[in-house]
Amino acid sequence: MTIFGGALIYLGLIGAAIGVVSLLKPLRFLGIRTRMRGLLILGLGFLALMTGVWLPVSETRVATVRTHLDDFVPAYQFSEFHQILIDAPKDRAYAAIREVTPEEIRLFRTLTCIRRFGRPGPPGILNPPEHRPILETATAGWFELLADDPGREIVFGHADDGRGRGTLRAAEFKRLIRPRSSRSR
Repeated sequence: MTIFGGALIYLGLIGAAIGVVSLLKPLRFLGIRTRMRGLLILGLGFLALMTGVWLPVSETRVATVRTHLDDFVPAYQFSEFHQILIDAPKDRAYAAIREVTPEEIRLFRTLTCIRRFGRPGPPGILNPPEHRPILETATAGWFELLADDPGREIVFGHADDGRGRGTLRAAEFKRLIRPRSSRSR
């Protein structure tokens, strides 16, 4: 999916929401004067949403493994890159990442509550206990620590076997994610 597909999904969601509201009370300030026109907007919004969802997604493959993440996910469809300069030695930054608690991140609990749609949840990454490091909570439950290269890289993820036997371990995760062409037969 390209940025076009993502924009189409969001525009479709907005259009569908406007259509639903206009079914209840036409939004005249937007030029929607009748409920029938609201229904049309809802349909067009849904069509745009579905078109964005069904656009083909291209796959990127790692040519040379440079990081542990490349080793675990050699083929992927989506990627983002964020960078921030930190004025501290890398071992101190690494320790801070490992030790940060929910209380130290502004709006952490609010954002995770939104992610849970306001439902209380069991202890875990979306409902971490107070004064316990977030990564410790995450890797004690839902996520598996896949690779840890102190001062350089931490990789964690979640995958299961589909039979409810729990999260796959690092070696099993690699076998699961490996592209079909490189799997042993």
